Amino acid sequence: MYKFLRQLRIERKLSQSELAEKLELKRSTISMYENGKRQPNIETLILISKIFD
Repeated sequence: MYKFLRQLRIERKLSQSELAEKLELKRSTISMYENGKRQPNIETLILISKIFD
C-alpha cells in the first residue's frame, strides 16, 4: 500500500505537504505512510481514495 500511495501522489504532482493539507495531517505522517512505518486508519483511507478517485 505504501509504495502505491507514493506513486499516486507523484503522478498527481502533489507534494507530501500538499497531500497532508488535504487530509488534515502532518507531512511527517504522510512520510511514515509512504515508508511503511505507519498505516492510515479506515477514515483516512476513505479520504485518500476520494482524493485519488
